[in-house]
Amino acid sequence: RNLALNPSLAGKVTLHAVGLGEQAGEMQLYNSAGQPDLASLRPLARDDAFCETVEVATLDKQLAGTPVSWLKIDVEGGELGVLRGASDHLAATHPWVLVEMFEPFQRRFGASCAQLDGFLGERGYQGFQLLQSRGSPGGPQLATLDLDKLDQVQVNNVLYVPPEQRLPAGMVGG
Repeated sequence: RNLALNPSLAGKVTLHAVGLGEQAGEMQLYNSAGQPDLASLRPLARDDAFCETVEVATLDKQLAGTPVSWLKIDVEGGELGVLRGASDHLAATHPWVLVEMFEPFQRRFGASCAQLDGFLGERGYQGFQLLQSRGSPGGPQLATLDLDKLDQVQVNNVLYVPPEQRLPAGMVGG
């Protein structure tokens, strides 16, 4: 539907109807009838939750032979698993990575924000938290990631810059 609304993107986007994780296989995807943008490979604590069986692949397999320079991963706490399944791609192409970090979501997958940060840090990535800046002039600001300052009430967006890259001057504040 989004591609139909944006025909200029249709030639640039390839849709893959597959989930992503650390390992390939079939898994249960939990959805919310009342909140269709909420889905997870872990059960949802919602009265309107339902599940379906889906194919899950690793990002390394999905991207085999296709270099990608940017990854945005928003999988309700499963980010570390998706990144582990992308280890080869991360090592070979060093894409920029934008992830959501929220400790309660990470715990649902047996992980933590510190583990996610450590995984990318071991590969030379530097994390920057996207600061909430609705309506502020000049657009969003980034601050060097400090895990102790992550919001514990809502999701945090964190940009990981690959080892050989730098942010443009003036983007990091706060």
